[in-house]
Amino acid sequence: MMSFRSASASLLFWSFTIAAGACGGGNDHDSADLSVPSMSSADAGVTGPSCTTDSDCAAAMPQTSPAGCAVAKCDPLQGVCSYLAKDDDGDGHRAASCKSLGGAVVQAGDDCDDQNPKLYPGANAQCSEIADGGVILFPGGTPKGPCQYGTQTCNADGTTSACLGAVAPAPKDSCVPGNDDSCDGTPNQGCACVIGTTQKCGVCGTGTQTCDSSGWGTCTGGAPPNYGSSCGSCGGTIQCNGQCSVSTPTNYGQPCNNSCGTIQCNGQCSNTTPNPGSPCNDNCGSVQCNGSCSNNTPNVGGACNANCGTVQCNGGCSNNTPNVGGACPNGCGVYQCDGSCSQTYGNTITYNTFSGAFSCCFINRNVNYGGACTPGYAMANCTVTKTSGGGSVTVVGTGTGGSCTCTVNEKNIGTEGATYAVTIQEVAICSNWHE
Repeated sequence: MMSFRSASASLLFWSFTIAAGACGGGNDHDSADLSVPSMSSADAGVTGPSCTTDSDCAAAMPQTSPAGCAVAKCDPLQGVCSYLAKDDDGDGHRAASCKSLGGAVVQAGDDCDDQNPKLYPGANAQCSEIADGGVILFPGGTPKGPCQYGTQTCNADGTTSACLGAVAPAPKDSCVPGNDDSCDGTPNQGCACVIGTTQKCGVCGTGTQTCDSSGWGTCTGGAPPNYGSSCGSCGGTIQCNGQCSVSTPTNYGQPCNNSCGTIQCNGQCSNTTPNPGSPCNDNCGSVQCNGSCSNNTPNVGGACNANCGTVQCNGGCSNNTPNVGGACPNGCGVYQCDGSCSQTYGNTITYNTFSGAFSCCFINRNVNYGGACTPGYAMANCTVTKTSGGGSVTVVGTGTGGSCTCTVNEKNIGTEGATYAVTIQEVAICSNWHE
């Protein structure tokens, strides 16, 4: 059984020895002596566990808060146990929060956070907490942009100081150029635009608008003032270049095709009738705008009145002689285009050659050839041909009525003898006959 020492005049307390450098300079983080504590003169009357080894002390280890935060040590010189707070983070400072829950006393240290080797008295450790103690969660795990870690240290009473200077991410970025209040590394995230920037705008893309705190401002100059309004005579609208979308021909609406139509938007004439105004129907009319002829007289230029004339523009015939082609009276043929009959001739009588010898004393001599005409006929003409001999002969007259005698005037000078051939032609006697 473990025994305890006692003293009648004072309580038992545990102490430990600080290394020589602790009070004369140097870093207490490096020089703290965790040796077994020794009894002082004030220990008289205090009863404590006695020991010869550390294992003797472990059996009397008191319960601690937090559990298991102390270590048992035996002071071999005095033969007593001491219980020291552990230095779990190895920074040379024992935990300040280690407490005994009854029995032996636990000697606490000054480390306010024995799980953080960078936080101990005199050190400024990096932290990421807000004022209410909540932990800051940086996007991506580390602060970016305006976000930053804070610092904290250990207070003299062994507690941890507040985290000072930490900047937490904002719910969103502002739209000031380059702002990354959300600390995610992407400036102006969630902004429709960045304040002060400009962009092209409008239906024509020629306008300009500027971003302000409310977003994109009014678009200025995005299209011509009259953009989209009707223009021209051909149904166009004003485009971004200020011009009409449909070009109107310079001669739009002017007469064309011999004034039968007008020039349309496509540059063509509204009337396509071929050759309006040109002659038609054998020059009796002209081609109309609808393609018809202004004169519709049938068969103009065709033969009419037994081929004596042609059909005229008014439908009449150019020759109006009546009964053309009809029989003439007395069998004298048919009526001609000029109204006369065709004059059918009858017999031709050739008298035998008459020969005679004349002396130069007979300068002129009239000789009658022929006699009575054939019944129903009258003399038409007489031909006398001298076939031999000198001199000359002329026809000086003809018979009339039923006489078919040809009178010849002979003139023979210095020639003896002549031969003549006489031909008399008769014609049927017609009531309309004219010599």
